Amino acid sequence: MDQQILCPKCQALIKSTDSYCSNCGYRLINQPLSTSSPEQFKLILKTVLLPPFGIYWGLKYVHQTDQVSKRLGYLVIGITIVEIIWLTYSTISIMNSMNSLLNNQMQNYGF
Repeated sequence: MDQQILCPKCQALIKSTDSYCSNCGYRLINQPLSTSSPEQFKLILKTVLLPPFGIYWGLKYVHQTDQVSKRLGYLVIGITIVEIIWLTYSTISIMNSMNSLLNNQMQNYGF
C-alpha cells in the first residue's frame, strides 16, 4: 500500500511515489538534467545563439548534484559571459566607427 504524504505547496494528500501533485501540479521529484553528448551540444549551441539565456540554463545545471552537470553549467555560464562582453565591445566599436564616419561626412558638407 502506498504511503500518503502532504504536498508541500497545497497540503493535499498524495502518494509518496508521485512525481507531481495531482491537485496543484507541483513537481515533487526533481529529475536530473541530461548530460549526454547531443544534449551538451544543443545546450552550447543554444547558448551561443541566445547568449543572455545561457546564464539561466547554466544555473540549472550548476544546481545539479553530479560533477558533469556542474562543469557543464559553469562552461555555459562562462561562454555566455565571454560572448556578452564580446558583443558589447563589438557594438561599441561599430557605433564609434559609424559616429566617426558621420562626423567626417558632416565636416565635408560644412556642418
